[in-house]
Amino acid sequence: MADNPLWCYSAAVYGDDAVSSVLLYLQNSHNLDVNMLLCCCWLGDNARLLTDRQMDELVSICRPWQQNCVAALRAARRFIKAHGHDGALYKRAKQLELDAERMQQQRMFEFCESLSLPKVQAGRKQLILGNLHTYTHCLSASLWDSVFQDYERLVNTIKQ
Repeated sequence: MADNPLWCYSAAVYGDDAVSSVLLYLQNSHNLDVNMLLCCCWLGDNARLLTDRQMDELVSICRPWQQNCVAALRAARRFIKAHGHDGALYKRAKQLELDAERMQQQRMFEFCESLSLPKVQAGRKQLILGNLHTYTHCLSASLWDSVFQDYERLVNTIKQ
């Protein structure tokens, strides 16, 4: 599978320890999908906004894969490590999880590209937060107040 722009962006952004720390906090504290968060940031950094309907569709495309494959592989990897096996089996489990995330991001990229989204004239932070708001609202209208400050920290941490 060839690298797509979303995957390349995600790899670059996630490579920053400050960014990955915020993303993992959001995943572990609020059960948010890191790949969806990265997609929201990538779209915003590329002056693109998803509508509520488009975000709902993207979530419905990704959720089954994320829950049944990515999260399951993450749980297996964590179980392996917790039981003192951090050698070859752990490394293979970690690679499988990464491969599953890459496949999810490929689906996300293809969906976003199929929309032919126009560029939006707005500030980078406003665009990223707009996508993050739409994603969060898609999951739960009440979640926004709990995550807003962490989203701001995420946006401010991502280098332009």
